[in-house]
Amino acid sequence: MLELKGLVIVRQGAGIYFIDSPDKAISSAFVPKSDIGPFELLQARQIIESSIAGFAATQIKFNELRELKKVLSQQENEINGNSEKFEMLDEQFHHLIAESTQNRVLIRQAADMWNTVRIKNPLWRELNHQYLHEERLQTQWINDHKRILMALQKRSAEDAKQAVWQHIENSKVELMKIASSEGMDDELDDFFFALDIEST
Repeated sequence: MLELKGLVIVRQGAGIYFIDSPDKAISSAFVPKSDIGPFELLQARQIIESSIAGFAATQIKFNELRELKKVLSQQENEINGNSEKFEMLDEQFHHLIAESTQNRVLIRQAADMWNTVRIKNPLWRELNHQYLHEERLQTQWINDHKRILMALQKRSAEDAKQAVWQHIENSKVELMKIASSEGMDDELDDFFFALDIEST
């Protein structure tokens, strides 16, 4: 667990060593830059997490499915309730999917992506604060999670990948609406909008 959190490094045959700066432990596969905005990061999360879910569908165990269902049930109980707990359960749901791959690289990658997109980006935090307080959006989020869980229960890699892709796509669309209504258009990523225009 300390290795996954970036606090130690394990060298086979040599031992376990503490890392001087946890920042150095960021995965070399994804090094975020301060000038990357929330929607571009969310797009990266969409690509990576959907692939992780597809692989998880082939590896997930019964007890992990049961844990996902438990987290989802707890999250349902928080609709219109404690938004911080709702988000904590959302993070737990996605991390459980990554952990079910049994692959430490993918687990670490998912954790790094979440921290970069959901925790360290100030614009995302501002948008997400509003997102989590709307019952309609919370309900949509729960329904997305139910589709993901169903695909994992079916052990369908394609369905799981598509369910996560659509879940994050729904988040992107709703966050764009919130950003536009709050007059944040100028702060959003030109790169993201260029891609969005080309796809329509």
